[in-house]
Amino acid sequence: MFQLFTAGAENAIISDISLDTIYSFKNMTLSPIAYRIPPVQVKKKYPKVVIAEFDTDYFTVFRIVDMIFDPVKRHQIHAHALRIIWDKRTKRFEEWKVYDYNYGKDRTRFPDNCFYSNLPRNHGEDRYKASDLVERYQKGELKGELKEIASRLKEDDNLVLVIAHYK
Repeated sequence: MFQLFTAGAENAIISDISLDTIYSFKNMTLSPIAYRIPPVQVKKKYPKVVIAEFDTDYFTVFRIVDMIFDPVKRHQIHAHALRIIWDKRTKRFEEWKVYDYNYGKDRTRFPDNCFYSNLPRNHGEDRYKASDLVERYQKGELKGELKEIASRLKEDDNLVLVIAHYK
């Protein structure tokens, strides 16, 4: 079971939950970019899975999740999993919290390009529910461009798509 996400036709990140190594596939060459210590085979209550989630020129985002499945909660289990960032400039792992200044600090989301997105390199996407924006607008909690967009929304409108460009 491979997870593959592309960031344009020339780059890809390949990981497999049973492997200890995450690979970069670039210029027709497979190169290891991260490996796991301790290895996957170490017995724990719930083995951890490291998922390479998002890659830019300056950082790579990894999500660390317990390898469990709950058919009722499904993906909710992983929604709050630890995300760590490999800063390619400092060569250090860090934990970041990303806030949308126009929305407020009570929502930390990392606009990413998902492995199914066709965004250009160094771009990410996020979505806001129209009903959430309308509610926050009515309470006076929005700023800037998001406030302007929310002023024209109705609660049953489609999701608002945000495109982030990482510089």
